[in-house]
Amino acid sequence: MKKEEAPKKKQHWVPYFYLKNWATEDSKDKKYPQGWILSINEGEPQKVNLRDFSTRRYLYSPSDENGKRNFRTENKLSSYESVMADLWPDISNEFYDFGKNTMLRKGIALFVSLLYLRNPKNIEATKDIHGQLIDMYEKLPKDEDGNPCITNIRVKGKEYEFDNSDYADYKNSSMKEFQKMFIDNIHRQAVPIAEILINKRWAIVVGENEHFITSDKPVIVENGDREIFGLNTKGTTVTFPISPKRILVMDDQYEVGDAKYFSLHKTPPACYNYSIFGNANEFMLSNRHPDIICEEIVKYTDQYV
Repeated sequence: MKKEEAPKKKQHWVPYFYLKNWATEDSKDKKYPQGWILSINEGEPQKVNLRDFSTRRYLYSPSDENGKRNFRTENKLSSYESVMADLWPDISNEFYDFGKNTMLRKGIALFVSLLYLRNPKNIEATKDIHGQLIDMYEKLPKDEDGNPCITNIRVKGKEYEFDNSDYADYKNSSMKEFQKMFIDNIHRQAVPIAEILINKRWAIVVGENEHFITSDKPVIVENGDREIFGLNTKGTTVTFPISPKRILVMDDQYEVGDAKYFSLHKTPPACYNYSIFGNANEFMLSNRHPDIICEEIVKYTDQYV
């Protein structure tokens, strides 16, 4: 009988199987591979055990009022990672058809969607949105219980019933409750966001050498035309480093052709590494020494930015 695996206290928000692609050459075959990291804020480059990178204790398993933890989300994520881990070597090296109706495209889109949603920075974002809503609700007239006197709200032309009965509890939400909101959002938004990504134009940029970096926030969402934008906004580009040799770009440049591979050619890898490093929560990750990466980025920004 297979021994039941113990619940994981240390939970990755960037999966370990993915991080192993950025192991240094002298450690990639070892039990505990290492990678180079550098903070966007301060500090010197250092090597770290990749099993310890992008982890937080009980990230998806906060304790309830009785001190018990639910590992449902962690187990579901781990199960999906196991499937993707088997496919990733081929995704990183082979040339596949990523057409819109392929299962592989759907699987990668869901993987990127989950990476986008499960980042702990979203807990802080949830807290910020909560604060903005409370500021708005507090300016409204109140009933005898101190709840906002509204029964319906309209969002993008649609009207929704507003239940103010638990407003006091919502107003006084704790960090643990923000964490639960964050987890609920992963379950609620994973498929809708994956569907948005599936319908973008896909391009896989291929380099000859292992020059691309990644970070503790590897899904980069940018829009050069707008300050306020969403994944579905015209001009929004989603970039994701697949491996040190490949970058997936999802955008709306459909005229270029969908699901194609492009050689890096004369484009310096620093143009992508510049965005990846700048998007990090705190750390970039590389199989090369960060001093080399930073030198390439400085040269790139001097010439092109």
